[in-house]
Amino acid sequence: MGPSPPSRLLLGLTLFFTLTHATVTVYTPTQVVFTTAPAVSGTPAAYTGVAAYNPGTLSPPPLPSPTVLTNPIPINLQNSGTPGLGVKQKGSFLGFSIEMSVTNQVLGKNSTLLQVPFLNLMANIVQRAGSVMVRVGGNSQESAHLVAMGEILNGRVLSKNLTGVTGTTQTPPLDFTPDLLYMMRNISELVNVHWFLGIPWFTTTPFDLAIVPAATSILGPYLLGLQAGNEPDMYNLHGHRPATYGPYDYGG
Repeated sequence: MGPSPPSRLLLGLTLFFTLTHATVTVYTPTQVVFTTAPAVSGTPAAYTGVAAYNPGTLSPPPLPSPTVLTNPIPINLQNSGTPGLGVKQKGSFLGFSIEMSVTNQVLGKNSTLLQVPFLNLMANIVQRAGSVMVRVGGNSQESAHLVAMGEILNGRVLSKNLTGVTGTTQTPPLDFTPDLLYMMRNISELVNVHWFLGIPWFTTTPFDLAIVPAATSILGPYLLGLQAGNEPDMYNLHGHRPATYGPYDYGG
């Protein structure tokens, strides 16, 4: 027989008071509030990391006294300009060179896939100088050979024969397609780049001048000039000409 209703009520109240038992903490005015740690005396450790991240603070020197110059500084101005200056040059007078063998890394993969970082750099220069001159050539131009479109696979504009490197710079012979020139033209159309282009000069019987009409036709007004040979004064040192090779042999 179960408990009567009053007994069940008493049992429920007992369980309630048991479950709600808690403790109370009383805080008195004698408590101490936490503060910052006391200062530590002594010389701090010297910073030994990278100078750019040195957390030290420099103290500015005191202002000079008097703060205003009292003695005038004479400056002789020329009413007709400064004498002895050279010929005035354009802002785009200085340019830079790109080795022909790495144009597929710097300029782009082909005429439809251009390198955006290079375009941004050219755009920044053009914004300040009006245009920019770039020379494509170098040691690798000397053995560069123009081949037909599509002869180099996978949409590439050039290929290197790494088994046929020559000279102290270990320059590989190159094959390149006209798409390299179209890539340069597309860059010029976007960011006003003008080009100097190197032509091969190692082989003389006959000279390989196929790049000349191709560049003239494709680059058009963006072609500034053609460079016949790269460092011809060092041909004899690299074994590309006899030891007696000199300026007259190059230019006649």
